[in-house]
Amino acid sequence: MSKKIFAILIVVMAFVSLASVFAVETTTHDFDGLFNMSVPSDEEFVTLDSNITGASVFGYNFNYGDPIGDNIIVYYFNESIVDDNDTNITEYVINILDENSTFKHPSVEDGFTVLYNQMVQHDGGYMLIASNDNETEVVGIVGDNLDDLKTYANSIEF
Repeated sequence: MSKKIFAILIVVMAFVSLASVFAVETTTHDFDGLFNMSVPSDEEFVTLDSNITGASVFGYNFNYGDPIGDNIIVYYFNESIVDDNDTNITEYVINILDENSTFKHPSVEDGFTVLYNQMVQHDGGYMLIASNDNETEVVGIVGDNLDDLKTYANSIEF
């Protein structure tokens, strides 16, 4: 019996070792003084033109609005885009995206709203929505790996 337990422990240790090898190396990036977030170390973000009124957009390897490979695109919104003071900025952004973009079918995972990009032909193509505590600022992170997006979102400091 102890040989089985030992064998299982070896397999688990090998799996954990491999998982750490494939983990994304991150660094903290300041997005124009709006917020800080851990992002992949090999990405250099530039401010992009936005076709979304009131959004600040930062991206790397930008191609028709979709990230390429492990690259991500980051959107920033604040409550200035909402005319009605009673409207929650988080719900507003989610509704606008669901109604007017390729990001559809919002669901909640691990405390974040996730929308799926219907135009992406492979697995992935997600936008993860993260808000500050009083929901006056929202960050949308677009990428292919939902687990990585959650890691980045958990590191946001407004």
